[in-house]
Amino acid sequence: MLQDVFTENVDFTALEETTTQFLTKSDLRFLIELGSLFLLLIFISLFIKNDFFRKLRPLFLLSTLAYFGFYKGGCPCMIMSMENTLLLFLGKSIAWITIIWFLSLIPLTYFFGKIWCGWLCHLGALQEFLFAGSRFRILTSLKAQTILRRIRLAVLILFFVQTAITMSYLWGHYDPFKSIYNLRTHNIAGFSLVIILLISSLLIYRPFCRAICPVGLVLGWVNLIPGARKLTKSETCVNCKICSNLCKTNAIVYEKSEVSLNIQDCIMCGECFGSCKKQSLCIDNRR
Repeated sequence: MLQDVFTENVDFTALEETTTQFLTKSDLRFLIELGSLFLLLIFISLFIKNDFFRKLRPLFLLSTLAYFGFYKGGCPCMIMSMENTLLLFLGKSIAWITIIWFLSLIPLTYFFGKIWCGWLCHLGALQEFLFAGSRFRILTSLKAQTILRRIRLAVLILFFVQTAITMSYLWGHYDPFKSIYNLRTHNIAGFSLVIILLISSLLIYRPFCRAICPVGLVLGWVNLIPGARKLTKSETCVNCKICSNLCKTNAIVYEKSEVSLNIQDCIMCGECFGSCKKQSLCIDNRR
């Protein structure tokens, strides 16, 4: 077969059709977009400790919000990729290109930190730009963080059960982000979710990320793997709670006169680095 490729009798039309079936132009464009996004993730991880560079974070979020959100319509996304990955493991025939997004984020998070959530996620970007400030101090406690994490775990279990039973991509039918990015919704349930998302995002910092997002929960688990790149606190910390007051995701909690880190909830935004006068916060690179 390889010899025929170099002969004059090659059926180039058939060869092109075979190639097209494996990788269409749309697939190739998607791979280039995704590859560029992941290269950007690595680039961010190299300069996240730089004070000036961290000021550019809103620009990165705005760019992904504009392109992957309003231009691309918010679909596909990493949640769809996660559901397709599950469908593949359940035995359903799934195009390999649809699972790359989610599967790639796992090693990227391990080696470079949870940069995706804090800098490039177009779902998180929408919530962040809507946020008008919170007075819900009850959400800043260690107990509140634990409850939110358990809610996410329950949602993840329901997500798996629903996918296993229906063997379909149900999230896409009710995705409030997709409805907002495309400025339309096809059902009452989807419209209700849009209203809930908009109102909650105004009052709570990244409510979907902290209480619902299954991908964020899985990437948080990656942070717990030994050797993963993550935020750490050194022995020079004097528990002044300045960093805790700045952390909007409440990944840094001050309770009982001590600062503790909830690594699973950290989105590597980097805002805490410049606040620490003792330079006690750093990125763990023991690996």
